[in-house]
Amino acid sequence: MRGLGIVYRVYTSPENNDLIKILEDFLCKPNTVVACIGTELRSDDAVGVLVYNLIKETANAVLCLYGLENCVDELMKVCAENMLIVDGVVNNAPAGSIIVASVDKISENYMATTHNIPLSMTLAYLRNHGCARNVLVLGIVVENLAIGDSMTPVVEKTARKLSYTINKLVRQCLKQSTRPVS
Repeated sequence: MRGLGIVYRVYTSPENNDLIKILEDFLCKPNTVVACIGTELRSDDAVGVLVYNLIKETANAVLCLYGLENCVDELMKVCAENMLIVDGVVNNAPAGSIIVASVDKISENYMATTHNIPLSMTLAYLRNHGCARNVLVLGIVVENLAIGDSMTPVVEKTARKLSYTINKLVRQCLKQSTRPVS
């Protein structure tokens, strides 16, 4: 993450003030997209899909089913300079925790996403085309990745609260950007 000063942080609540400030600072930047990754076939791996469904009317969001690599065309069309990636992650932190990390930390095995092609490879491709210069990864720690269509309550609760916060912040950012300069 270039210039963001965040390496790796774990938050046990989506209502943490430090997390909200990080999200506000990132979401209020112009030319920002939220890339939500997931699949509804593997229980908690649907967390990115749920977040997408809850923010798509408010935020500039792209749904990336089964991995970031599967929505490259759409991300290239948007070609946002700033990208917030929301995905389920495997980590030793308690299920439902939120991890904010740089892409470098993902590749250093601090956190593994639940998809096959490393995010760093897809992001390198996007960056070679002038997109995704600043990336913030928001991982929600999963509990169950078994085949199934229901999420564990703690992961679903985190996704809903996080989506509420994203929607609130995006509306707030839009309000601030449309105020006349005095």
